[in-house]
Amino acid sequence: MLLTAALAFEPGADSALSGDWGTVAWLGWFFLVIFGSLIGYTTFMPCCGTSAHAAPGAMPSFRP
Repeated sequence: MLLTAALAFEPGADSALSGDWGTVAWLGWFFLVIFGSLIGYTTFMPCCGTSAHAAPGAMPSFRP
C-alpha cells in the first residue's frame, strides 16, 4: 500500500524504479547490505549468546 501511494503521489518515483542510479549509489547499497546486514547480524548473534540475555528480545528494552 505504501509503495502504491509513493508511486502515485511522489514526483519522479516511477523513474527511480528503472534502477539507473549510478555506480556510487549501487556500491553504497551493496556496502550496506553486505556489511550492515550480513556481517553485522552474524557478529551480533554470538554476542547475544554470551550475554545475560540469551535471546534477542527476551527482555523488553523499556523497563518502568
